[in-house]
Amino acid sequence: MGRSENNLYEFGPFHLDTAERLLLRDSLPVPLAPKVFDTLVVLVQHSGHLLTKDELMQKVWPDSFVEEVNLTVNISALRKALGDDQNGQRYIDTVPKQGYRFVAPVTELANNGAESEVEKHITERIGAEEEESGVLGENVEAEQSADEMALAAGRRVETETRWRLSSVALAACVALIGLGAAVSYFRIFSKPNPTGPPAAKSIAVLPFKPLVVERRDQALELGMAETLINKLSSIRQVHVRPINAVRRYSALDQDSITAGRELGVDYVLDGNLQMEGDKARATVMLLSVKDGSTVWVGKFDESFSTIFQLQDAVAQEVAGRLTLQLMGEENL
Repeated sequence: MGRSENNLYEFGPFHLDTAERLLLRDSLPVPLAPKVFDTLVVLVQHSGHLLTKDELMQKVWPDSFVEEVNLTVNISALRKALGDDQNGQRYIDTVPKQGYRFVAPVTELANNGAESEVEKHITERIGAEEEESGVLGENVEAEQSADEMALAAGRRVETETRWRLSSVALAACVALIGLGAAVSYFRIFSKPNPTGPPAAKSIAVLPFKPLVVERRDQALELGMAETLINKLSSIRQVHVRPINAVRRYSALDQDSITAGRELGVDYVLDGNLQMEGDKARATVMLLSVKDGSTVWVGKFDESFSTIFQLQDAVAQEVAGRLTLQLMGEENL
């Protein structure tokens, strides 16, 4: 990262200290979850430059595999914390289907061992409060009696106590915000997908079976399964069993659900072929291994001149429909 050696930055009313993991707005701390803070640091250190979603996820979660939606949640929380698009301010720009860019002007503050702007501002503020308190104390000593001085001292103790209680309350607020974010995160990702089965599932495509046993062509049946496996394997959130794993389930009396349980998958795709001259009809069913229910059924009629053309045509149609069923149109 081009600016990783510095750790002090300023943009708008914000001061960012990456070493202390602290973000201030007008000298007040802005609570951020750890990974949301890391996302802000990466964006600020690359301000003005486009960062792809993959680059951001690799920098924020360098040793973990996470879904893209985790990054989306972080960006949303960061925009809310910065007040993005409020009062005409804008900090994070979304580049559709690519990534994000931090567009606010960023100033790198000197990092030469001297007191940082964040620390300096806080120190000056505390010093001013102590100085004001000292002046008031001198006036009290000059004008008040001993009893009044004791009362003033009691008030100072009360002020300090309130300050400590305020600090505790702030820490409690930060903890509650973190808890609320965790609960929201759980609700978002535990909510079922109303358009079909949840994403990030495993599936096994079994060898197709003929409707007419006398016309069985095992090479065609395996070829149909293999072509579908290759097409479905390009879907990032779907794990597809390879052809070598499903080859042994080509028996005509093979139970699809039993095969799915032995393969340890969430879904099984079972298909039948019916051929007449240069026309073919493929019927496919997506079955849930968990309860044996039929999730989706599709029927496809194709004309063909070669076996390979038939495999490609049916596989292309089935893969397209099945992708919509598994992932939802917005994820394609």
